[in-house]
Amino acid sequence: MDKKERKIILFFRIIIISIAGLFFLWILNNHLIFFGSINTVNDFSKKNPFIPYLQGNVSPPLKDLITKKTYQQLRAISAYSNLYIPSDTEKIDLRISTSSPESVVIFGYKNQARQNEEIVAQHNLLANLYWPIKNIDGYTVLYQSKSQEPEKIADLFAQNQERLGIYKCDEIKNQIITKKINLVFNDQKYWIDLDLPLRSNHNLEVYVGDDGILDLDIKYRQKINSEDTGKHGFGAYLELNDEEKEYFNDSQEEEATIEIKEENLPVGKYILKFDHNNDLTFQEIKTHNIFTILDRIKLLNADQTGNFYVNANNINITTVHSSGEQEIDINGDKYALKKSQKISYESTEKNNIIELQAEKADFEAYSYDSGVKFFPAAFSLELYNTISYQDISEEQLIDYQDNVAKKNNKAKKLKQYDYIIFKATDDFAKALANKEVLTNADVKMSLDANNLYIKDNKADINFTFSNPGVQIVEIEATYYRSFWKYLKNYFTKSK
Repeated sequence: MDKKERKIILFFRIIIISIAGLFFLWILNNHLIFFGSINTVNDFSKKNPFIPYLQGNVSPPLKDLITKKTYQQLRAISAYSNLYIPSDTEKIDLRISTSSPESVVIFGYKNQARQNEEIVAQHNLLANLYWPIKNIDGYTVLYQSKSQEPEKIADLFAQNQERLGIYKCDEIKNQIITKKINLVFNDQKYWIDLDLPLRSNHNLEVYVGDDGILDLDIKYRQKINSEDTGKHGFGAYLELNDEEKEYFNDSQEEEATIEIKEENLPVGKYILKFDHNNDLTFQEIKTHNIFTILDRIKLLNADQTGNFYVNANNINITTVHSSGEQEIDINGDKYALKKSQKISYESTEKNNIIELQAEKADFEAYSYDSGVKFFPAAFSLELYNTISYQDISEEQLIDYQDNVAKKNNKAKKLKQYDYIIFKATDDFAKALANKEVLTNADVKMSLDANNLYIKDNKADINFTFSNPGVQIVEIEATYYRSFWKYLKNYFTKSK
C-alpha cells in the first residue's frame, strides 16, 4: 500500500469516526442537553418521545393525499399534548403550525400554583380594536384613548373594577374576587351559619381568600336503627393539586359533626366533593368561606327555608314528599309545587340570574344549562355578583367591532371597559403595538419552565382556536437548560 492510498484510507477513517462521533454526541445531547438546548419536531408521521400525539376531541394522525403531509384535526376548538419536560429545564420555546392561518390561537397550561394560565398568540378581534397598548408585569393592557395610561396592575385594581375587562386571565380575576370577599371576612373564624339541609352527594366550589384558609364545620344527621347493617358515616374529598384529600367521620350517632379544614392554600377556587348515602342530611354549616353548589341541589328539611341565586336560564324543581308541597317564588312569580310533579321555568333573557325562594327546603332543583351553580342567598346578592365576575366574551368583541364599523354609537357591551387585561406572546404584543393583525400559520410562544406544573417530567399544554376543524401539521419544542446546573442537581439528589 503506497503513501497516497494510506492517506485516502486515513481520510475516510477520519470522516467515519467524525460522523460516528457527531451521531454519538447528538444521541448524548438528546439525553443530557450538554450543548444547552435540544430541538424536536412532531409532524405526526411517527411517535415523538417529547411531543406525544394531541389528545382530547381530535382525530388520529391523518395524511393529506395531495400535500402528503400528516396532520391531526380538531373536532372541537381545543386539544392538548402531554409534553415531556427534561429535568431542570429552564425555558421552552413552542411553535405550532396549522394548515392555514387562524384568527385565534391561545396557549394554555397549569402554573406552579395549579392555576390555569392562558397566553394569547393570535386574536384578530383584539387586534382590530386598535387601542393603545401597555405591557406591565408580564401582562398586556389595552386601554381606550380617553383613559389614563396605566402604570401598575395594582393601580387598575384600585380604580372602578367595573371598568376593568379581563380576557383569559384567571389569576387576575381571582385576585379581584378574593379582595372583594376579604372585605366581608373581618377576621372571623366562622362568619356565617347556614341552615342548608343538603341530602346525599353534592359538589361544592369553595373560595379561599388571602388568608389561605378553607374551613367548614358541618353538623349532620343520619338515619340509624338497631337492625341496620348498612354503611354509615360522612365522606368528603377535597381536590388539592392533582390529588384528593379524604375526610371521613364514621360516627354511628344519629347526629355528628365534622370539620374540613386546610391552611396555607393559594388564593382561588377548590372543589369539595361529598360522598355519602341518602340517609345523611346536613343540618348546619358554619363556614369561613363562600361557596357555591354545583349542578343541582337536593334538600330535605321542611322546617328550613331554601333560598338561592342560580346562574341559569332555566330551572326544574320537584319534590317526592307531601311536606315539600308549597308555592315557590322564582324571580318574583309564584309557582305551585306538588308532590311528584315538576315546575319548569325558563327565562326569556340570556345570562340571567334566577332568584329562587322556598319556605320549605324539601325539594330537588336542577337545570339543563351547563356549568350551573347554586349560591345560597344567605351570602347576599352582592357577593353572588362578585364571584360571578365574567371574562370579556367573543360576542362582546364582535358586537363592539360591528357597531364601530357601522359608526353606531350603541356598542355598549364593550364601551363599558376602559382597560382590557390579558397575557400575550411577544409576537402578538409587538403586532398590537404596531397596529398589525397577524395572519401566520406558524405561531410561537416561550414558556418559563419554572412556572409550569410538571408531574413525572410531563406537563399538559393546551391549544385553543376560534373554530373546530383546525388541522395541526407540526408542533416544535426547543428545551433550554444549563448542563452544569443539571449535573450539580443530579449529584446533589444522589447523595
